[in-house]
Amino acid sequence: MSSFDVRIFALRRRAGRRVFEVRWRVAGQDKSRSFITQALADSYRAELVRAARKVAEFDPATVASPEQVRAILAHVACIRPELAAFFGCLYYAALRPEEDVALRRDDLTLPAHGRGTLILTTACPRTGTAWTSTGRPHEPRGLKHRPDGTIRVIPVPPVLVRMLRRNLRDHGTTPDGRLFRGARGDMLSESAYGRTWHTARQAALGPELAATALARRPYDLQHAALSLWLNASGAPAEVAARAGNSARVLHDVCRTASAARKTPSASGSKMPSP
Repeated sequence: MSSFDVRIFALRRRAGRRVFEVRWRVAGQDKSRSFITQALADSYRAELVRAARKVAEFDPATVASPEQVRAILAHVACIRPELAAFFGCLYYAALRPEEDVALRRDDLTLPAHGRGTLILTTACPRTGTAWTSTGRPHEPRGLKHRPDGTIRVIPVPPVLVRMLRRNLRDHGTTPDGRLFRGARGDMLSESAYGRTWHTARQAALGPELAATALARRPYDLQHAALSLWLNASGAPAEVAARAGNSARVLHDVCRTASAARKTPSASGSKMPSP
């Protein structure tokens, strides 16, 4: 099991049946398993939690160069300009998608010139209607792998400040202040931004590179950002604080960054200055 993008949902008892079901999600794929006793289900869920905490090495083949990322973002701006800043946050601020969809105007400090700041307090992972208290597929939660109430302050480069200011100017926010939303103003879904990413990636990379693992998922933008920051700064503690990752995650990314430096996709990369 890959440890990135893993969500283990609460144990639930199936209605009308004496069966206990454990559900989880890995890299956008829903999975489940049923047990006849709660003890067996609890034990399996504990195994999933332990597996999720054992960080799998990131594949350097997914790490796009800054030039490749900029090309994809340029196509996003043509296809769905309201999502250009969404993907920009994944790359220039190393946000996770569930943090990005929850981003609000009050979380941003965007000066007219220079660097800005994001203050993250909430994530909204997609867990399915049966697993939330609201009956909706998304539910606000604390930041991943962090105690409730934890915040994360992220300095962001001028390029992302400009993207976010443009997004606010051209597209505004939802009534509750969210920057990014679906076609009907609801929570932006994985399928919606995933389709946009797929189309823009195909156009930017061409058929040969698009057939590889390079930047295949929006989540790979965070991996590209972490590898780039580590290559440029050599300061894992600082990068871990900015990205909200553990030292073990950064250790794995360090190895990926070292491998990525030897690949053509990572050549000539520079750290996006915060």
